[in-house]
Amino acid sequence: MGDAARWARAHRAPVAVAAAVLAALLLAALLAASVARCTQVHAPADQGAAQAETSEASAEDVADERLDASARALRSSYTDDERQLVAMLAANCWTASQETVAASFDDRTWTETADGARTVTPYVVTACATTTRPADGNATATLTVFSVETPDGTYIAELQRVVGADGSASTTLSSEAFSRARAYSLSSAASALSVTGPDEARCSSMGTSRAALERALGDWCAQNYPTATKATWAETSTSDWAGGTVTLPYALDNAAKTRVVVTISQADGQIGVRKAG
Repeated sequence: MGDAARWARAHRAPVAVAAAVLAALLLAALLAASVARCTQVHAPADQGAAQAETSEASAEDVADERLDASARALRSSYTDDERQLVAMLAANCWTASQETVAASFDDRTWTETADGARTVTPYVVTACATTTRPADGNATATLTVFSVETPDGTYIAELQRVVGADGSASTTLSSEAFSRARAYSLSSAASALSVTGPDEARCSSMGTSRAALERALGDWCAQNYPTATKATWAETSTSDWAGGTVTLPYALDNAAKTRVVVTISQADGQIGVRKAG
């Protein structure tokens, strides 16, 4: 546990020391699962599989070639949790240093941008572990500790999402593997979710706008169901006159066909999204 303890002290989570201790415990379990796969990563690559680079290759393609073929092959054996993690990273935009530094992900690389310069790093997730626990102020913290293999070596990363009692959420991503910043905050969804539903006039009558509804659903889905590309309104609504809210049911097009509920406060236009049930 010596290495894990030192790592925990160097990477303190933003919601108290308890989260850092939890990260260290997760790390200990994570390393055991990662060793075998990392051994595969560093096996000699098949030289016959190398292909000549062309001038049309993208920066991501060129960067990905820096990883051993054996490392790239691990992507096909991702667990469901690892696939969900990669999808979540890719579905969102990440920023640091008052949004002057940005990071984006796809399923093979991450790109960091600062002062107009881009750094593209290929990666493969070799293990991950997630736990949820209470945090300060009746909040809930979900911590995912995972290992990534890059051309420069193996690194530990930490993804932490804190949801307050009022439903507000913040998500941070940190790792020594990043070159432009050590920690990034989730800023927005990477691409717009297709949303059907009430037109602008109806949204206005409910105390909000069509753009606000789309943004709330898009941001929530990017964090919770990143594989969803469309949210379809059931064309019904329920009004709570005493509470001053209107609820709208939606269905997502992810594999599970998840149903969600949008709640609009007619007093201030605030929008909340949650899983139905």
